[in-house]
Amino acid sequence: MLCASLFLKKGERVLSTRGRTQGSQVYDAIGNPLPSKPIVVLIDHNTASAAEILASALEEHHLATTVGSQSFGKGTFQKVINLPSGGALDLTVGRYFTANGTSLLGDGITPQVPAPNRPGKPGDEALKKGLSVLAEDLAVQNK
Repeated sequence: MLCASLFLKKGERVLSTRGRTQGSQVYDAIGNPLPSKPIVVLIDHNTASAAEILASALEEHHLATTVGSQSFGKGTFQKVINLPSGGALDLTVGRYFTANGTSLLGDGITPQVPAPNRPGKPGDEALKKGLSVLAEDLAVQNK
């Protein structure tokens, strides 16, 4: 929430949740955002949870361009229950939804600008593509 509040205006929706035992809750930005500048968010199959929430909030509020490959699609949140034995149980208790109300569960975020993620290969195509998009956006902003 705090990270999203660096970019979103106070009161703009970041996400909503629905739990098994609790009703729907909404979470809105709480602060004064930094001055608006072009932003690119790199995503791939390892982008999940809070990273997906932030990426989707910035994309849906037209503050960032997502570049890369499909994100993980976690879409759920858990509660840790400490057990008397010293262990713990990580229990899924609800789902979260993007600022626009979309569930990411199983689908994730489809990047606006696709760029392959090829671990172990020379060069980082997603980073190169992201820098290219950022340069274009900065050129447009500076006209």
